[in-house]
Amino acid sequence: MLPVFAVWTIIYIFASEPIVRSLFGVGPSEPGEAFYIEAWGPWLVVTLLWVAPLVVGLVLGVLGAVKGAGKLAWWAVAVHGALLLFLLVPNIVDRLTTL
Repeated sequence: MLPVFAVWTIIYIFASEPIVRSLFGVGPSEPGEAFYIEAWGPWLVVTLLWVAPLVVGLVLGVLGAVKGAGKLAWWAVAVHGALLLFLLVPNIVDRLTTL
């Protein structure tokens, strides 16, 4: 799942602004401005879209651990959980402090 997340992140970088602009009608007002989503709804959707492969990996790891897959499943849970925390906590703190 981690290689999938890496590829997904590259796609996300190139596609998130046009997708948000077309679905929600928000984006930079002038060319060259930084793209920052101010509304909470679109921000949540885009953030969840970005980390979707990590969430899927975490869920699959938990299901594997519950079904007795052993240490590999617990490693998947630990790695995906740590990556989610590493990526989401700074973004949420930044979001709360800048708005």
